[in-house]
Amino acid sequence: MKRISGFVMICVVLALVSCGNPAKPEKTGPADVSPRDKTPAAAPAARPVDFLRLSAVRLSPSAPTAATDLSAEAVVIPPVPEEIDFQYRWFVNDKQVEETAGTALACSNFRKKQWVYCQAMASSGEKASDWLQSKHVRIANAPPQLAASPVGNFTVPGQFTFHISASDPDQDPLTFELLSPLDPGIDLDPKTGVLTWKIDAETVNRLGEKIEIKFAVSDNDGGKTSGSITLDLTESK
Repeated sequence: MKRISGFVMICVVLALVSCGNPAKPEKTGPADVSPRDKTPAAAPAARPVDFLRLSAVRLSPSAPTAATDLSAEAVVIPPVPEEIDFQYRWFVNDKQVEETAGTALACSNFRKKQWVYCQAMASSGEKASDWLQSKHVRIANAPPQLAASPVGNFTVPGQFTFHISASDPDQDPLTFELLSPLDPGIDLDPKTGVLTWKIDAETVNRLGEKIEIKFAVSDNDGGKTSGSITLDLTESK
């Protein structure tokens, strides 16, 4: 009986120890979680546009002349609102061009050697940026411009006369120059641009029935433009 009682006591003690130390559950990893239990990460909230700032006001072309219009582009520092308006102010020699308020300034508003710049501002709803000014650009010299003048057939022999039509956007005086052919009898007035040439059968034999006459016109400020005309010669019968 004593042995049985002792055995019973041992069993009771083991039972009490087992109840006081319950088994710890195994730690589960990501693979043990059901896809349905996974909560997708929230997308980052869009940054609110609480201010507007311009980083630059760009002008093009970078070297304008009195023959080219100017345009401006305002660059907004991100984030850029979906709806945004721009205002522009143009200045020539520090005087505002009142009749122009868009992105373009017509070349009729400035001339050679004047300084031009633009100011821009952005707005969206109740928010507005400060006015930002572009760099100053100086209007460069514009080269002379040649007008196209068709030339018909010319019957040999005869006196050929042609007036080279040219203009200068800066109203500079022009000088005309003959480049080729430098043939005896051909003449180009350097002031008026009138070309004269006495052409006979010998000229045709020497240069051919199709002759290209090349010339140039220059202003007094380094501008130069080249052009040419082509003569189709036929001999009279």
